[in-house]
Amino acid sequence: METVVLILQFLIFIGAVSVFFIGIFKPSFLLKRKFTGRRFVLILSSFIILMFIGILENYKIEHIYTNEEREQYYTERREQAIQDSIKKVEKQWGKFVRDSIKLVKKQQKKIKKQQKETSKDSIYTITIPIDTALVICYKHQFDSLYNIIVEVDKGQRPSEGLANCHKQIRNLLQEWLNTMDKLDPDDKGLPYSTKEWTKAGDRYYSLGRKFDLYGDGDVFDIRFWAKEDATTGLRKILNDPGSLKIDRDDIQVYKTTKGWKCVVPYRAKNGFGAYVLNTATLIMNYDVEAGRYTTVDAY
Repeated sequence: METVVLILQFLIFIGAVSVFFIGIFKPSFLLKRKFTGRRFVLILSSFIILMFIGILENYKIEHIYTNEEREQYYTERREQAIQDSIKKVEKQWGKFVRDSIKLVKKQQKKIKKQQKETSKDSIYTITIPIDTALVICYKHQFDSLYNIIVEVDKGQRPSEGLANCHKQIRNLLQEWLNTMDKLDPDDKGLPYSTKEWTKAGDRYYSLGRKFDLYGDGDVFDIRFWAKEDATTGLRKILNDPGSLKIDRDDIQVYKTTKGWKCVVPYRAKNGFGAYVLNTATLIMNYDVEAGRYTTVDAY
């Protein structure tokens, strides 16, 4: 059925494009009678026809997709919406920062040309607008990301894209610091931005520390990486590495102050060739840069 819908969508697309170009170049091919606005009617019709592609897409999602496929589709849409929002804001503040740097350099060159030695008051006068603008720019982006993370932690927003939000907010704080260093290498002319950057870092610390320990708490992912790490580690010490068997669904996961404790039951052949049941215990934290749970301790 899904194939039939895809074929219909393709045919509708071809038909809409055909009507559009016929309306522009030869409307008499479809509308024999001449009247004012004939081209406009055909062009408008092509857009109306295109709407049926969306109607068929919704029908496919609601009536043809399985529950798992439907949930995956909406999950991807939510995550994409978050990423698009982040990219849009990033693009805005990125342009602002570049323009700010150019403005400061231009002003500094102008002053050096007019005065051999710039007074402290003059420098301060120049950096005050940039200092305030940096805070407005970076703090807005920080607050947006910070609020997303808080809402996810409170269960008010789906957790998809949470890891990327943490990565973005860390990159943002580093970029903010780098920009201040570039504009004010002597650390004298950007007091407001420095103060707000410090406050932002302090606000994020507890959230960042929590995420480093537990990630988004997706048990499926935790078990997946626990099995991967356990398999890699155990094959180095077993008598018969090829005999190792681990059932991911049997892995028990517990939340501790050090991270996720994963008890991994496994079967492997001993020195006599008989299968023996044993367990390995892993302590796992989330690695934001790697985008996965990693083992920090094992026994």
